[in-house]
Amino acid sequence: MGRLNVALLRYLLKEDFRILTAIEMGMKNHELVPTELIASVANIHHGSVAKRLRDLAEHRLVSHERGRRYDGYRLTNLGYDYLALKAFASRDAVMSVGNQIGVGKESDVYLATDAVPQEIVLKFHRLGRTSFRKIKEKQIIGMSSLSELTDQNVLVVDDIVDSGLTMAYLLNVVNELKPKSVTTVVLLDKRVPKRAAQIKPDFLAFEIPNKFVVGYGLDYNQKFRDLNHVCVMSASGIEKYKND
Repeated sequence: MGRLNVALLRYLLKEDFRILTAIEMGMKNHELVPTELIASVANIHHGSVAKRLRDLAEHRLVSHERGRRYDGYRLTNLGYDYLALKAFASRDAVMSVGNQIGVGKESDVYLATDAVPQEIVLKFHRLGRTSFRKIKEKQIIGMSSLSELTDQNVLVVDDIVDSGLTMAYLLNVVNELKPKSVTTVVLLDKRVPKRAAQIKPDFLAFEIPNKFVVGYGLDYNQKFRDLNHVCVMSASGIEKYKND
C-alpha cells in the first residue's frame, strides 16, 4: 500500500478534464472511444484533442489501444480517480489525499482531509470503472441478460450510500434499459457534506454520521464483515488494521 499520486492534478487544464469526461461518457457504449468522438463530445478542435490525449496517455490517465475495427482511447484507473477527485475538490469535500489504508474487493481506501480541515476516509469504488458494454456481458444470476429489466419494475437495494457515485452509476445503467419504474432501498445513508452525487433513496432505514462504519456485511480491509451489528471504526482502529 502507498499513496495515490495526485501531483499532476493541479496542473491539468479544464480542457483535460473535458477530454477525460468525454472518454468516460463514450465508454458507456464503446469499448474504445475514437478521437473524433472525443473531440465532438468535449467540443474541442481535433488537433488540440490529439495533442492533449498524447499528454494524458504519457501520464497514464488514458490508454490508447487498437481494436479489431478501429483504435481509440479508454480511461485508466488513475484517470477515473482523477475525475472523482476533481468532483470532490470542486465541492471542497477533499483537499488532500494521504496513505492508502485498505483494499476491498470493489474498492481502495485512503486517508484524506477536507476543507475544515479534518481527517476523513476516501473510498474509491471500482464498480464505476466497468464500462456499460462490459456490465452487459457479465453473468447475471437469476436472469439471462440485463435486458430483461426493460419494462419491468426494478428494485435496487444497497447497504450504504457514501459518496453516492456507485448508486448514481448503477441507476444510470439501469435507466439505460428503460424499466417501467426504479425504486431504491438503502440500509444506511451517510450525512456527507457536498456529496459528489446527489442521491436520495426512496426508502431508507437509517441516516448516519459521516463516519467509517463496519459490520453487518460492511468490511474494512476484509475484516469485521461478519459482525452482527454496525459500529463506527475509530481512527486508532483504522490505523491498527490498515496493513493487515
